[in-house]
Amino acid sequence: PKYNIDSWMNPKSKNYNATLTEAVFHYSACTDVNERFKICISTKEMDEAAYKYAHHFQLILDGTFGVCSSRLLLFIAMAVDEDWKGAPIALFLFSASTGNHATQAGYNMEILRELLSYWKAHLIRKYSTFEPYTCITDTDTKERGALVQVWTEITLLICQFHVRQCWTNHRKKTVMGSQNDYWKNHVQDHLQSIEVLLIATVEHSAAINHLSQSRKYLTTLAANPEAKSASKGGLSHLDYLNKHWMSLPMWQSWSDWGHVATSILLNVAVEDVIPTTNHLESFNAILKRKYIWSWLHSGHCLHFNVLIMLLITQILPDIFKWQLSRKNHRLW
Repeated sequence: PKYNIDSWMNPKSKNYNATLTEAVFHYSACTDVNERFKICISTKEMDEAAYKYAHHFQLILDGTFGVCSSRLLLFIAMAVDEDWKGAPIALFLFSASTGNHATQAGYNMEILRELLSYWKAHLIRKYSTFEPYTCITDTDTKERGALVQVWTEITLLICQFHVRQCWTNHRKKTVMGSQNDYWKNHVQDHLQSIEVLLIATVEHSAAINHLSQSRKYLTTLAANPEAKSASKGGLSHLDYLNKHWMSLPMWQSWSDWGHVATSILLNVAVEDVIPTTNHLESFNAILKRKYIWSWLHSGHCLHFNVLIMLLITQILPDIFKWQLSRKNHRLW
């Protein structure tokens, strides 16, 4: 299948496809076992949306997998339009690195930095400049590291839903007990209330104080033999929060302080700062379960060359036609 893409993008080939070529701003074939296949897609409509909605404004970045029969990862850059609807503005497809059994683990910061740099250069050639002021991601440090290398002044936010999900998963593992254990449930509820307070902080000292007060309470509670086990689990969870989430730059990225600071930077209301990656999570689901699914035959995954052709000639145009129709209906 890879030779089909080579032939589609070769002007000397009888299979040359101008539509596909115009939509691909970077392509690298996999010619060696240690090389990656890479293809980056941005149609004319996606370029226009990127400059209109993401330049000097907000960007969302996230990855997914399982979109075709090959071990390819798909990262999507998204902006949010004036109707608060997500618009895909770039697709980055690349093969998982050799040696990774799980496709979702087959990437690193360098490959993301490389592909984001190609995208930036592509838009600069077209518009002279392209600089998102802020980007929201999940808790993946590789995405964040790549973004700050490509745009050194960018403000990075972390999706508050994913932050709370990480905290909840750790809390459930460390505060042990039966389902009806009163003290386990009590400590769980206490920690959950502290987490809500942490998210809402706009001063770092206030966040540190919430942890300090919680630590004092759980240390006192541990003197009760019946509550000792649950309290120790709670203290372990506080250690986790303090170690992994409370450095000043990290706190600024997930707390409400970051949203307030971003609203000032963008000159918008705090409510207009994107708080989660939900727009992109929703698009991922629609892409897989609606658009790609409609082209499957007997449930078999698409070959990657077929997927790329469909993305450029069918799926992405359909998405932007629907968005244009929605906007025209609203204006009408």
